[in-house]
Amino acid sequence: MLSDPRKPSHRASGANALSLAVVGGFFVAVLMANWSDNAYLALALIGAALAATAVPFALAALLPCGSRRRVVLILGIASLRVVGALGALVLVASLVANRSRNYRDGTPLFVRHLVGLILVLATLYLAGLRCLR
Repeated sequence: MLSDPRKPSHRASGANALSLAVVGGFFVAVLMANWSDNAYLALALIGAALAATAVPFALAALLPCGSRRRVVLILGIASLRVVGALGALVLVASLVANRSRNYRDGTPLFVRHLVGLILVLATLYLAGLRCLR
């Protein structure tokens, strides 16, 4: 039995929840190198915010089709876009600040912020694709 293509599937919502939790955990566990350095704190905050946006998608995966599920999905998509846009903005600003302070491009701080920016943009794009299914 085929599902209605206008309704996002439960599987896509679950995949979004899992991927957001994994990416958020990656930010906190891998990209966050030094908890006492303020330059890395943005990575931890973005990771925690991305992991928090997994909650509406996990809830939508558990709810039956209907108006409540649709509202939860809309809230999840909106929160993901806000967190992703603000996270990308903070990471771009961090990269610009790194360059203006004469940090070399190969420093761990620069590389971690660049990887974080790529992950945020990829997560926004892929989660958006899954929501359209």
